[in-house]
Amino acid sequence: MGRRQRAALLIAAPRLDRCEERRRTDAVRREVASVAELRLLAEEARQLLDHVARLADENGAHEPLVTLILTGVVVASLLGAAISLLKYLADPYNQLPAITFWLMGSFSSASQQELASLFPAVAFALAVLLALAWRINLLALPEDEARALGVNTRRLRAIVIAAATLATSASVAVSGIIGWVGLVVPHMARLVVGPEFSRLLPIAAVFGAIFMLLIDTLARTLATIEVPPGILTAVVGTPVFIALLARARRMF
Repeated sequence: MGRRQRAALLIAAPRLDRCEERRRTDAVRREVASVAELRLLAEEARQLLDHVARLADENGAHEPLVTLILTGVVVASLLGAAISLLKYLADPYNQLPAITFWLMGSFSSASQQELASLFPAVAFALAVLLALAWRINLLALPEDEARALGVNTRRLRAIVIAAATLATSASVAVSGIIGWVGLVVPHMARLVVGPEFSRLLPIAAVFGAIFMLLIDTLARTLATIEVPPGILTAVVGTPVFIALLARARRMF
């Protein structure tokens, strides 16, 4: 090693040491922040559960539908906080952009291999729901009447939720999160074929496919870049949800 090289190393060594020390400090700070975020997440989840329990007790909300809605609010809030934590801990150059685009949803990476991995779970879930179609119709009745007709409503509801969750999670794993589809499409299908579940489910599946095909076409043609489908479905779903709320308010 020449004299100039040794001199350069002597000059650069303190800077390299400071860079390494800064990297270690950032790593420690990141670990401490992750632990603090986990504790904050647990505390927020506990407070949210306590708040929902108080609301249920104050309003007498022990009906299964109300309980299901409140449980959905709790789980959505908790998982939203978990996603925020994952985004905070993710690599900002590689992982964070991938998480962000997945949360907006996209069909740009769709392929036959992904369709093949998706099909068994969705087909199984749809087969289970169709096999239970007449029992699912009875869930629209009051709890006592449905039980009087020989339906174990608690077990049936758990099976229906599990099957719907399987189909939805398999689809989300491939396309990302594309919201509002489950709100808009079933009501469109219900207006066409009525509430009978054995007819409603296949028509809703066909309408959902057509709806997402139209959304994806608009996403690819509205601008020079591909607009995430989740943005367009939110634009469509928000006024539909407001209309449903207004209709429910008029009914009650």
